[in-house]
Amino acid sequence: MSYDHWGGVQLAGKWFDVPRGTNRGNGIVGFEVRYGDLVKNYENIGFGTTRLTKIS
Repeated sequence: MSYDHWGGVQLAGKWFDVPRGTNRGNGIVGFEVRYGDLVKNYENIGFGTTRLTKIS
């Protein structure tokens, strides 16, 4: 976790497909917090979405 020059939070980590299916994807992905959502700002391979939103 780090902070950008505006004080925003940035996160990075590894991801894995769960449960393991035929794709068995994995990689590295980075997000930053924007207006309460996590917005993807980096990926090294095939992470499907660009925004994660809390729904409950």
